[in-house]
Amino acid sequence: MFFRARHVVRGEDIHTRIGMSLHILFNSIHKVWMKFKPDHMVLCFEGRSWRKDL
Repeated sequence: MFFRARHVVRGEDIHTRIGMSLHILFNSIHKVWMKFKPDHMVLCFEGRSWRKDL
């Protein structure tokens, strides 16, 4: 999800791109949290996109 979000804002400075990527990421997590009302949530982050391995 983060790799998709970081390409949304183009042509802006690096701080705007980072901020918008985190905004999209946290809003997506919040949407899932509100929809399913889980007791806990586990987030796993990788260093690269799995699509590059294909």
